[in-house]
Amino acid sequence: MEQYTVKFNQVRHKLTDFRSLEINELHAYQFEKIALIGANGTGKTTILNMIHQTVTPDHGHIEVNEDDQYFEQLNMDIDSDYNQLDGEVLSEFKLSMKYTNVMSGGEIAKYKLSQIISDYRPILLLDEPTNHMDSNGIEYLINHLKYYYGTLILVSHNRYLIDKVVDTIWEIQNNGKIRVFKGNYSQYQEQIKLEEIEQKKEYEQYENEKRRLKKASVEKRKQAQKVNKVTDKQRNKSIKPDRYSASKQKDSVEKAVQKQAKHIEKRLEQLEKVEKPQVHQRFQFPQNKIYSIYNKYPIIAQDLTLMKSDITLLSHVRFQIPYGQNIAIIGENGVGKTSLFEAIYQYNACIDISPKVKMAYYRQLSYEEMKDVTLLNYLMEETDTTEAFARSILNNLGLNEALDRSCKILSGGERTKLSLAILFTTNANVLILDEPTNFLDIQTLEALELFMNAYPGIILFTSHDTAFVEQVADVKWEIREQSIYDVT
Repeated sequence: MEQYTVKFNQVRHKLTDFRSLEINELHAYQFEKIALIGANGTGKTTILNMIHQTVTPDHGHIEVNEDDQYFEQLNMDIDSDYNQLDGEVLSEFKLSMKYTNVMSGGEIAKYKLSQIISDYRPILLLDEPTNHMDSNGIEYLINHLKYYYGTLILVSHNRYLIDKVVDTIWEIQNNGKIRVFKGNYSQYQEQIKLEEIEQKKEYEQYENEKRRLKKASVEKRKQAQKVNKVTDKQRNKSIKPDRYSASKQKDSVEKAVQKQAKHIEKRLEQLEKVEKPQVHQRFQFPQNKIYSIYNKYPIIAQDLTLMKSDITLLSHVRFQIPYGQNIAIIGENGVGKTSLFEAIYQYNACIDISPKVKMAYYRQLSYEEMKDVTLLNYLMEETDTTEAFARSILNNLGLNEALDRSCKILSGGERTKLSLAILFTTNANVLILDEPTNFLDIQTLEALELFMNAYPGIILFTSHDTAFVEQVADVKWEIREQSIYDVT
């Protein structure tokens, strides 16, 4: 019999005033590879923390039979002792032996994963491990996880990674319960699609039968009233024996019709209810008016060289950024994408920028900079807007349940949504978005795609989500070999 490594038993845990986890019984088995999925804020990280035993459930208990290693979502602190790391792992991740204080976000993620991979444990917990990571790093991680000898529980919105690695899906539903599906993400999607089709069909059949029975009941009641009127008319006449017999017969007819109507109504009451298929809320980022620019190329670089410590990132490059375009800056971790964004935002001497340009910048680790104040107060302070407008923004982002929660206890996805919403309330005509897709669930990614495709100004962005880049980029520039190449 297959042995379990993790067991949830009658677990109840409050997340917010409106949301809780309710897990009656759930097992993770030896060598099982599980993806834990669900919308931002539904408790995915909390479940990993429970398994890691840094969070104790309000009710019930969790049995963990083996030691674990845990890659935490929002913890970017690293130990700089290279001697304890596997040199082959460092090489596969293309990590050089350089100081950790000059590493990019993607290199830090790789370094943390190297620490975990170099120290095997029978349970591996990964919370958004591919955030900030380039495609080469993701491919290496996929190959490692495929052959990992133990129980893997993975939180990720990277559909490609989940498809390649997992054999089981744990889906956290809106009611806080978990459904288990066998298979990878594509197979899960196919099953959900079939269920939705079947539920829609059953709901339509239920509604049609309900309408048919209601109509039949009304018709029988009308028929009974008609018979009753005829009977009353007969009673008001002088009733001869044969007429009395006819009247009696009509009374019997009326009772029979009434009985049929009651029978139909009872069938209607006993009709098993089928719930209406859920219509998922579409999230929406705020759209604001922006300053217009009539300059075709409002940002131009001439002979730009960028250094980080003693490393040359860009050498004597030239470029022109056209107005009204979404430009994706792609490349491996550490090649200088963030440094280029910083140079533009800080008006580097080698970059000519139109005086009509107004920039807003989402930094790669912006989600770390949250104050210990309520969501509503934070949004009002940062955007200088009214309470009504702030509430409207939070409602459009699906965060209306979290108005009074501290920003410090938001999930990574909720923090990212909030940070982006604040940025988008400005009237900037140039947006710089450094890894805006990290932590975001699929619904929010679609909302971000809609926003970016409708934005009339310039958007410079980087993301390692290939599908997202294809959806929103008008132009793709790749940084490699200390230069910039148009690879559109």
